[in-house]
Amino acid sequence: MPFFGVATAIYYNKDIYDKLGLTPPETWNEFMANCAAIKEAGIAPVAFMAQKRDAIGWINTELVGGLVGQKLLEDPELNFNGDSSISNFESAKAKHTGHFDLKNNTELRELYKIYLKHLEEYVQYCPNASGLDEAAAKAMFLSGNAAHIHTGSWDLKSFCDEEMTFKAATFPFPNFTKDNSPYAGIGLNPGAVQPLAVTSSALSSEGKKEAVIDFLMFFTSPKVYGDFAKEAYQVPVVKGVEGDELFNGFIKDGRSAIHMFRSGAASKAAFTFYNAEMAVIAGEKSADDEKMIDQVSDSIRVLLQEVIDMGEMTPDNDFKVPTQPFLGEAVAPTR
Repeated sequence: MPFFGVATAIYYNKDIYDKLGLTPPETWNEFMANCAAIKEAGIAPVAFMAQKRDAIGWINTELVGGLVGQKLLEDPELNFNGDSSISNFESAKAKHTGHFDLKNNTELRELYKIYLKHLEEYVQYCPNASGLDEAAAKAMFLSGNAAHIHTGSWDLKSFCDEEMTFKAATFPFPNFTKDNSPYAGIGLNPGAVQPLAVTSSALSSEGKKEAVIDFLMFFTSPKVYGDFAKEAYQVPVVKGVEGDELFNGFIKDGRSAIHMFRSGAASKAAFTFYNAEMAVIAGEKSADDEKMIDQVSDSIRVLLQEVIDMGEMTPDNDFKVPTQPFLGEAVAPTR
């Protein structure tokens, strides 16, 4: 059963916000306006740990999902079973049909550019991001030298300790509107839940099953669970439990994340999505670099062929694409 939530949010220096008269943003444009004001005041707006692949994955998930995710989900030549995710099976099938190709599919190429342009906009407020690892970025934020950092709920205790020299708070990653992309849809809830599980031996032992059920009912009662969430700095997942305001940044409605324009390491792919992202973050490439996008397109074919070979996917087995939605049907946009 659910134990506690795990997600990412924007931590911010409340003292800086109060000093500059800023309020937590709800939209991307409001977030960028805050960052501009903070930069004008001579303070680094964002500490971005770009040397950490996971951190680039978090920002990718938010940007792609919020800017073009709905468009990707509505593409019947990419989201074959109409659910709320595009799986490796579907990507492999789209590669085979020639649809997942940034060279020849001009529409998909444009979606990728929209993502890169917003990544460029973000990193203009992230000084030295390409050289910051996790420890350096967190030290930059904790020392009060940066106003924001995008990281997970697992940092709640260390970032919100009473001995901090400033007051920290959180807000959800801002939503995108039609001003940012014609395909902007609903926001994301790209979190997960850590579960409590009962062992099979406990269930099969006389008397233990009842004791386990009794304990779980006790533990998830609003008072006990509320105390646990507060003391352990964990995002609550039990209905009716009001946690610390710090948890608010990790709790929001939305659909699941769209993991597109991401790729793991591959020995045969010379230039991956990650290479392109790092080049943009470092200021070496831009969203309008057509040659770079062609390189990424070439790597897609290599990466997905590896997926196809490893998974023994063929046209005969329809690349193992599930015929039924297995992560819920795609959600229509609300804004």
